[in-house]
Amino acid sequence: MEMEAPTYEQPTARAGLGATVADGKIYVCGGHDGESPVKTLQVFEPGDELDSPGTWIEMPPMLARRTYLQTVSLENRVFAIGGSADGRTLNTIEVFDPEENAWGYWFTMPPMQTKRTLHGSAVGNGRVFVCGGFDGMRDMNTTECYDPRTNAWTTKSSWNLKEGRSYLALCHCGDTIFAIGGQDRSKDDGPRAHPSVEAFNLYSERWLPEADLETGRLGLSASSLVHDDGDKYIYACGGSNGSDVLASVERFSMREHTWSNAPPMSSPRLGHAAVVLKNRLYVIGGYDGKEPLDTFECFDPKLEKWGPPVKIPMPAKQVIEKPLVKEPEKEIYRSCNRQVITKVIKQPCAKDEKPENDAVANAEGAKRLNDRSSNDDTMN
Repeated sequence: MEMEAPTYEQPTARAGLGATVADGKIYVCGGHDGESPVKTLQVFEPGDELDSPGTWIEMPPMLARRTYLQTVSLENRVFAIGGSADGRTLNTIEVFDPEENAWGYWFTMPPMQTKRTLHGSAVGNGRVFVCGGFDGMRDMNTTECYDPRTNAWTTKSSWNLKEGRSYLALCHCGDTIFAIGGQDRSKDDGPRAHPSVEAFNLYSERWLPEADLETGRLGLSASSLVHDDGDKYIYACGGSNGSDVLASVERFSMREHTWSNAPPMSSPRLGHAAVVLKNRLYVIGGYDGKEPLDTFECFDPKLEKWGPPVKIPMPAKQVIEKPLVKEPEKEIYRSCNRQVITKVIKQPCAKDEKPENDAVANAEGAKRLNDRSSNDDTMN
C-alpha cells in the first residue's frame, strides 16, 4: 500500500544550506530562506543534461532548524552538523539513514565539544573532521574529529589551524584535508577574506601551509574533480572577497600545487552548497548579494564548462511503498554502527495487524535492529 509522507514547508530559494551525496543521490539540508532558518531535507537526482532540473523529492525534515550548518556523508548516512538558529549556535548532530527512510527518522548523535556555525567539515579515513567556525564569540582555529568506532568526538591542540577561520571551505582530496579561505574578524589589519590555505595530512595529523588563493574568499565552496588525464583538482567556487559576491572559480592542481583560474559560474554565489556526483560539480542555492537563490548549476570537467542556472522545482511529495505504520512511541538512539544504545520503539505494524502484546512488539523491534547490526558488523 502506498502512503504519502507528511508535507512540510519546502522553500527552494536558500542560502547557508548544506548538501552531500549518499546512496548515489544528492541530499540538500537546512539553510535559510532570507527570513528564518529551515529544517527541510530534499533529495535531488540530476538529469543527464547540464540544463536538466532533475527530480527533487521532499524527505522527513530535520529535528531542528539549522542554517550555516555542514552536511557530510559517512557510511552512507547523512550527517547534519552544528549551525545556528534563532540566535543560538549549535553543537548538536543529526543523522538520516536513507536505508531506513521508510521509518522516517532523523536520530541524534553525540554533540561536538564546541558549538560551531560557519564551520567546515569533511570526511577522511572514515572519520568526520570539523574545523574553524564561529562559536558565538570568536572565529576559531580548533579542529575536532568524530570516529564512528568510538562514537565520540576528539580534539587535540596539535590539530589547531594556524589562524582563526570561519565561513571557510573544507575539502578532502587524496590523503589531505584542505582548509580554504574564510575570515578571522579578530584581526585589525589585512583583507577580511583569507587568501591563505592550510593542508592537514591525515597520517601525520599536522596542518601545513599550502599555496594561497589568487583571490581571498569567504563563504566559498570547495570540491574535488578528476580530469580526463587522471589529475585531481580542487575547485574553489564563488564566495565573497569581503565586499563583492563572486562568480569566479579557481582550481588547485594536486600535481603542481598551484591555483589557476577556471571557468566562472553563471551567477555569483555566497553561502551556497557544492557536491560532486559522477564527477560533475553541482553548486546549489546561495546568496547573490541581494537575495537567496532558487537555482543550481552544474560544471562538467570533460566539457570544461558550466551549464546555465537551472531553477529548482518545488519538490514532489515522497511516496513510501510500505504498509501503513503506527506512530512510534519512543525515539531510537543508535551509534553509527547501528547498535541500539537505549530504547527501542515498537515494531511497525500493518494497518490490520496487531501484535500479541507490547512485550512481543518490543522484542521483535529489538531483534530486527540487532540482527541488522550483526549483519553490518559481519560485512565490515
